[in-house]
Amino acid sequence: MFLLPDYACKMVERDAIVKSLTNTDVTEEANNEVITKFRDPEEFERQKDAPFLEIESQIPELRQYQKELIKEADAGKNTVIVAPTGSGKTVVAAYIIRQHIESRRDEGQGARVALVAPTVPLVEQHGRELYRCLKDVAYMDYLHGNFQLSETDRINSLLSNNLVILTPQLLINCLQSVRSEGRLFVADFSLLILDECHHTCENHPYAQLMTLVRSAKNAAKENNGDIPQIVGMTASLGIGKNGLKDVNNGVGHVKRLMANMGATCISTVVNHTEELERHVNRPTDQMDEISRPPLKDCPFTQKILECIDELRSFITKSLDPSEISKFDWKVTFQSLKEIQSGNSPRFKGTLNHIKQFLENKMLDGRVRSQLIDAVDMILAYLKTLDMNDLLPASKALSHMCDEMKKKMSENNEYLNKFREKYRIELKRLEGYEEDKRMLAKLREEVLSMRGDSRCIVFVETREVCKHLADYIQGILPTGNNCGYIMSTSKGNSLINQSSSEQMKTLNDFKEGRISVIVATSVANEGIDVPQCNLIIKYNMTG
Repeated sequence: MFLLPDYACKMVERDAIVKSLTNTDVTEEANNEVITKFRDPEEFERQKDAPFLEIESQIPELRQYQKELIKEADAGKNTVIVAPTGSGKTVVAAYIIRQHIESRRDEGQGARVALVAPTVPLVEQHGRELYRCLKDVAYMDYLHGNFQLSETDRINSLLSNNLVILTPQLLINCLQSVRSEGRLFVADFSLLILDECHHTCENHPYAQLMTLVRSAKNAAKENNGDIPQIVGMTASLGIGKNGLKDVNNGVGHVKRLMANMGATCISTVVNHTEELERHVNRPTDQMDEISRPPLKDCPFTQKILECIDELRSFITKSLDPSEISKFDWKVTFQSLKEIQSGNSPRFKGTLNHIKQFLENKMLDGRVRSQLIDAVDMILAYLKTLDMNDLLPASKALSHMCDEMKKKMSENNEYLNKFREKYRIELKRLEGYEEDKRMLAKLREEVLSMRGDSRCIVFVETREVCKHLADYIQGILPTGNNCGYIMSTSKGNSLINQSSSEQMKTLNDFKEGRISVIVATSVANEGIDVPQCNLIIKYNMTG
């Protein structure tokens, strides 16, 4: 039944129009054309010349061990170059690119090389160094997700240059674009170089990229299409998660990496090892194991554990016994000392399960909100314990207060009173754990630097990264500065960093305006600062 007599007819007409428009859009967007032949950069309007016009073209002469490293790549083979940090792999890459472009030019063919790097700082660094080495043979550009370019402009830039440096996710996005004018094809590249290629496993963008390359290779076989040469570069292929337990697992990990990249050989230094040793400074490793003080000497920590236990009791009493019994609650919280000694991951897992249960269960809305806030408070207290191991207690407490204020509902009267009560008590006790042996050892190492030396302190989390940088800034002599760098992706943390802030800090570090940086794993690969002669891994491995 319709309100208007002719409404049924109008609906039929409308559906027909919508269907015709929909079909048109699908035809335009779902263009399934696959290009399997190389598209020469000369066929496209030049969009952008190299960005560093003030840098003169210059390339160092290859050392003998570097000539050994490029041999297989120059022969056109898919290979993985394995050489230690500081051996000059960027120069090696520059020679491979030069040889590739020139040899194809001599044969009357165009070339387009993509050097793929896993982080924005590495893309920027390679952009500067390769321009200096290849200005006379390559039109080049570098791109990453922080560039504000339209999809069409980005593709035009990539197609019109014969050397592009970019992050793997950006390349994947271009290869998978549903719009024909915004799409690249694997065949558009004659050479792919993967920097830090040991990441080509599991769900890393490198592994996803190589899956696309393998699919394109299979399609190319059917119509005699073009596929790029693949060259990987790394300081170490690694041995995988289980390589330490069984040598066969380590060998299997390397084989899988090679297969993922389609590599037929490994290029490493065999005949000129003495020359390599002369030019590469092998780091001297030193491990200092520092234990926590006894719990009886840590009143700040004891008070946090008291908070956690009180909140746990509050949650337990608020839930039906049959519901709470579903969770491994008592087992994971057998003892407060277990948490203080670092055995809290299992307990955190249980807390997250309880939180998920509360979010999905049809409880009274106010009660559910209150219990979820209580779980979040326990998680914040646990994070504070972790941070307190590595920072002055005052900084751990300050971050905890900011986090709770952001995450907790202002209407939760009971928990807000609870939080404020314990904030006052913890503030009174923070002085007892303001200094600790971990910090004393860190101070000793940082203050031992001489002259224009540089130091990188690696940490696990961005919260520790920011607060530790503030602490180090406070202990450095006048005129010395400390900065921090972390991933530019925005997570759930209160602490974030933009790409421009990250690059400014790295440049200040290289130029000597900053002598110490605290960094998460974003700086763990490939950042080249020759003056950096001290690396501290602050309660982290890898």
